[in-house]
Amino acid sequence: MNSIIKLAIENKQVLELRYNEKVRLVEPHCYGTDKNGEEKLRCYQQGNRGLVYDKGAWKILSVSEIRNLTATGNNFRGPRPDYNPDDPQISRIYARL
Repeated sequence: MNSIIKLAIENKQVLELRYNEKVRLVEPHCYGTDKNGEEKLRCYQQGNRGLVYDKGAWKILSVSEIRNLTATGNNFRGPRPDYNPDDPQISRIYARL
């Protein structure tokens, strides 16, 4: 279990991470495992460095593929209006807003 992700959800902190060779800024909303036991992170992507086409998009990330994970120290307000706390893709929840 990733304590950085759990703390970021608890404290509503923006995370910076590398995923699929892109640096992303995300608001973590739900963290747990899928039906196969793989750790997943449901997050709202604020944007990526230099690429605006992914800005403002919901993502589900495989935690095993996340690199360079850090909490930015910047907070977000809370759950996005279209957030579903009962995410069907995350069957066991470790932390959620």
